[in-house]
Amino acid sequence: MKNFAICLVIALITYSCFSQNEPMKKETINAMSGSVFTIRLPAVFGEGYSWRVIESADTSCVKFLKMTHFAGKEDKDGAPETQLFSFRGIKKGSYTVKFVYEQPWLKEKSPKLQYRSFSIIIN
Repeated sequence: MKNFAICLVIALITYSCFSQNEPMKKETINAMSGSVFTIRLPAVFGEGYSWRVIESADTSCVKFLKMTHFAGKEDKDGAPETQLFSFRGIKKGSYTVKFVYEQPWLKEKSPKLQYRSFSIIIN
């Protein structure tokens, strides 16, 4: 019974930590084999947050090319910006690319932590 109570407490703590953050949003992108496709994600660099790839398809199928960012229309601290990730579809098939939005230097999870998942379909 004691072990069950300990497991229950751990489960509740884990749930409360993850429930504060947004659930993973999933989107689908269709691209032609050999073509370049982009994924745009909103960011606020002034608060120290940025997107990074946490899981990517095999690089022989979907190749990451580069990440660029663009300032928003407002010229002030904390203004929204955009991160643009460019990939090339190499091989026909369905693949997944996942991102996390975080302050990368923090060891604990931020309340603004977000995840995004993209199903990539290469035709």
